[in-house]
Amino acid sequence: MIFIPFFKKIDWSNPPLITLLLILVNSLIYFSFQTDDERLIEEAFEFYVNSDLPNMEIPLYIEFLTSKNQREQATEYKNYLEMQEENPQTENENQKIQRMLMLAPMKMDSDFNQALKNGKLFTDDADNQKWQALNSQYESLLHKVTTYRYGLKPNAPTWETMISNLFLHGGFGHLLGNMIFLLIIGFVVETALGKPAYTAGYILAGACGSLLYVVANGDSDIPTVGASGAIAGLMGMYTVLFGLRKINFFYFVFVYFDYVKAPAILLLPIWLGHEIFQLLLSSNDGVNYYAHIGGLCSGALFAYIMKYHLNAVNIDYLDQDNTLQQNKDQLETALDHLANMQVDKALNLLRPLVAEHPENQSYLLQWYKAAKLRPASDDFHAAAKKIMMLAEKTPQTYRLVHNTYQEYVKLAQPKVQLNAPLCLKLISTFAGGRYFDDAEKLLSLIKRHKSQNAVAEVTLILANAFQKTNQQNKCTSYLTLIVTDYQNTTAAIEATKRLTHLSKKSLN
Repeated sequence: MIFIPFFKKIDWSNPPLITLLLILVNSLIYFSFQTDDERLIEEAFEFYVNSDLPNMEIPLYIEFLTSKNQREQATEYKNYLEMQEENPQTENENQKIQRMLMLAPMKMDSDFNQALKNGKLFTDDADNQKWQALNSQYESLLHKVTTYRYGLKPNAPTWETMISNLFLHGGFGHLLGNMIFLLIIGFVVETALGKPAYTAGYILAGACGSLLYVVANGDSDIPTVGASGAIAGLMGMYTVLFGLRKINFFYFVFVYFDYVKAPAILLLPIWLGHEIFQLLLSSNDGVNYYAHIGGLCSGALFAYIMKYHLNAVNIDYLDQDNTLQQNKDQLETALDHLANMQVDKALNLLRPLVAEHPENQSYLLQWYKAAKLRPASDDFHAAAKKIMMLAEKTPQTYRLVHNTYQEYVKLAQPKVQLNAPLCLKLISTFAGGRYFDDAEKLLSLIKRHKSQNAVAEVTLILANAFQKTNQQNKCTSYLTLIVTDYQNTTAAIEATKRLTHLSKKSLN
């Protein structure tokens, strides 16, 4: 059973740097320090099986199992010893595999190994000393294995291994699975919490997962590794941060899978219940469910404190998806009203959309389209002015502004409302789009405007546009106008230079 949330795409204008750094660090550690672990483990095991350690330990383990009333297992080891005595020749591959399968449970029996190290099982001191010397060599070989040295051993935890085990993995598949989940969950939580809190929460959840494993398996000397506890913490944070907000998530149960939209907080009991169920059902499958449970619960608590007590959560980001959907629904409703000629209802919905999202040109155009049906309304004058004031210098924008201007002049009631600043902006836009006729008409309307510098500047822009289209007479005419009518402006100085240059050019 798998439940994976899908919120949105990564915003690369604000990249999840900590999440990407964690993925990079985990990957670098695996490919730099752990690539040799398998060979080193084989070397340690080879030393072990070729030494006297198995022959010394197996009889003791049989006695240990018998004392624990585990007679069936004890009998299996007795049969194994008898078979070894009957076939002392070199082992074939199947026999090697059988020996590994027999020795592995014994080496993973924490109680037995602890009793061995304490010398409680030896009746002869010389045997004990011999075993201690051989075992010391064996463990020195194991300490070369990164996962053994820096993995978390519950019977000997340290602050170093409580954290270091979070950056180690048992294999490439383990690493890949964890990093995929880290990316899916991590970038959302990082954006919502901010980088410092996200980093602290990640480490804290991982450490809490490690701590629960230590508490539950205090006698074990089997090291555990993996970022699963920390990532489970992120999953717990995710559910609390989004709370009752509905999110899309993918689920897979046996052979059935689908997408569903539901409140995020529902994932917390689902994930927690799944981990507890797996712990009870599959306690010996090599997965550290205690770390998952500890990380999940501590991550949820951390997010709860950050959200409800410290108010340190980016609520706008959490609401962004819902806000976009609400805006989409509002636009669709407005368009439905417009299709039914309910213009006023449409305007009442479109007007606030434009006010809240002035950068959204689609909303603006729909507002203008509806307002055209009420040419005497304030909406029509306001929407037209917003379009005519667009600042983008692209052919599409020039065309849009010019078409809107022509419609506005034709339809506006009771009359057009073009002030001087808007006319200046339109002249500049029309010059850029090569709509010279309308630019000249507007210039003639405002050339006596009190802001002489502004008029001179826009006249110079128009003159430059004429020059670029090889209309030298027009260019010269407007440059002369600037020099004669706007003598004390910066544009007049530039126009004088341009006229002098053009005069010299014509003489040559």
